[in-house]
Amino acid sequence: MKKLLIVIGFIVILLLPAVTLSCAASNVAASLGEEFTLKVGQTANVIDEDLTINFEAVTSDSRCPTGAQCIWEGEATCNMVITYQGAETEVVFTQPGSSTGQVTFQQYTFSFQLKPYPQVDQQIDDCDYYLDLTVSK
Repeated sequence: MKKLLIVIGFIVILLLPAVTLSCAASNVAASLGEEFTLKVGQTANVIDEDLTINFEAVTSDSRCPTGAQCIWEGEATCNMVITYQGAETEVVFTQPGSSTGQVTFQQYTFSFQLKPYPQVDQQIDDCDYYLDLTVSK
């Protein structure tokens, strides 16, 4: 019985990274000029545009947590993959502090805010992150 529990524990440890890499499975349909939410692992297809946006990961989050006093407001960076007219491009979205971030790619402007915002003494799980995002021309 003890050997069986060890084997099961080992299998769970091996599968855990695969589970955390794909936080969200379903795609999102988005319209130009309308805000939508994109979770880590999700892809948004922009209606009537040859454009998709995939939210791959939050690579850093040094934003000053609510309840803390900081010298610098910090920033958060997200790895995105934008596919435009069949060509994939890796793009880094950087949000300064609590401000709305903005990135221009081709003729599109991406306005975004990474949520949740950090709080003192609370850890944010990778799969809990999401972007409120608006794509415009």
